[in-house]
Amino acid sequence: MIRFNRLLAAVCVVGLVFASCQKDPEKIEVSSITIDPAELTLEPGSTASLKVRVTPENADYDEIVWISDNNDAVTVDNGTVTAAAKGTAIVTATVEGKSATCKVTVSTSVAEIKLSHTEITLEVGKTQALTATVLPEDAEYSEITWESDNASVATVDAEGQVVSVAEGTANVTAKAGDKAATCKVTVVKASVIYATGYDSRLSTAFRWTLGDYSATNISDDPNQATTAYDITLKGEDVYICGMATSPDAFKIPTIWKNGQPQSLMDVSAHVDGEANSVCASGNDLYVAGYYRVDRSAPTGFRKDAAVVWKNGVQKDLTDGSRYAGANSVTVDGGTVYVGGFVYGDKGYPVATLWTTKDGGDTYTSKAYSDGDSYSQIEDVCVSDGNIYMVGYRMLDKETQAVFWKNDELTVLDESRSYAYSVTVAEGHVYAVGYTTKIYENGECVVATLWVDGVAQVLTDIKKSSQAWDVVVKNGTVYVSGYIGGQPVIWRNGEAGALRYENSDAACVTAIYVK
Repeated sequence: MIRFNRLLAAVCVVGLVFASCQKDPEKIEVSSITIDPAELTLEPGSTASLKVRVTPENADYDEIVWISDNNDAVTVDNGTVTAAAKGTAIVTATVEGKSATCKVTVSTSVAEIKLSHTEITLEVGKTQALTATVLPEDAEYSEITWESDNASVATVDAEGQVVSVAEGTANVTAKAGDKAATCKVTVVKASVIYATGYDSRLSTAFRWTLGDYSATNISDDPNQATTAYDITLKGEDVYICGMATSPDAFKIPTIWKNGQPQSLMDVSAHVDGEANSVCASGNDLYVAGYYRVDRSAPTGFRKDAAVVWKNGVQKDLTDGSRYAGANSVTVDGGTVYVGGFVYGDKGYPVATLWTTKDGGDTYTSKAYSDGDSYSQIEDVCVSDGNIYMVGYRMLDKETQAVFWKNDELTVLDESRSYAYSVTVAEGHVYAVGYTTKIYENGECVVATLWVDGVAQVLTDIKKSSQAWDVVVKNGTVYVSGYIGGQPVIWRNGEAGALRYENSDAACVTAIYVK
């Protein structure tokens, strides 16, 4: 009996041990897990939440263990990943021995693309380079791609070089990452350049049109001396103003219409003068200049008077009691602006601007210098209600190129210099004239272009050179002048010489670009 009881007890113990080794029949095991998303890209400093999906959905587990293999780039806390720095990390989630991973890449994406131009205008057959700047600077992208939505008008290559094909418009787009920027390209027909000037040695004026092989004389009379200072178009008619001598050798202010001379004063009136500037406005043609009555005239000598001719009708701006001259005329919004000078009480020319509204005959004058030294206005331009003028002032016996915007004076160069012409285009102010450079053999005046007051020397040839006129058309900057006595037109800084006789003393004084 005792032996039986011992056997029964042993059986009971074994049974209890066996029962304790069996799985809980009510617990559901985890078969697999996944992380959503399996890949993720973040910006530095940003966060994202990862979700773990457990299979089966009703599996029993106590916790999810999260680990990043690169805490310098990515940290993880209970499924929330934080991008610490650029790099890559594998984030692992483990549940009941089952694991899944998410690849997290930390990088800076493209936030913006900026183009060097948002709008450009090109003549047919011209090119323009566009540059694209990707922001931020450390943004990661594979490449910048370029495309045109109208290749029949303008094409663009992989480097952003735009080529105009035909008149019309096209949008050129640069793309990087998921960002894009567009430049509107307007293609217009090729410009025609008209130019005029004169040769001081031959005493002859010339005219020139793009496409001609050489400049031609304005006057057919070999015994007549001529000069030409300005040019404009009114419709299809070309007007050039300057001076032509009379049979009595008086200098007569003259305008040429399509090559035909028209004297602005009576050739028998014993006057000397010049027409310095011409401007077309609507149906009206304005010319500015000066004249003096010669001592041989019945009325006796009269000092230089500033004058404006409107459609050939003379209007004296001064009465001849003081030396004066009108160098420039322009019209804006119905107001006529005339720039020049009048000698003051101290015996120096005073920079002066005359204006009249609605083309009237009553001009008011305003002085732009104090009369303590020499000063003149050479050119006037009006843009967006602002008056821009250039010329010179004298300081310590040296001329200095100066610029006025309304009443504010700016000295463009403190060395010996001069400014002849000014224009405003696309928000920039362009002025031309000359500055002085010192070479090993002495000093030399050098043709100079100022853009927003910053000087650009137009030639490195060690010969005297000057720039007389500036025009900006369709993104091209045209400047006229001379180098070493050779008439020259610069296009975006590249000089092209005009052929005129065998001259060594000629200058292109003015250009008009249509």
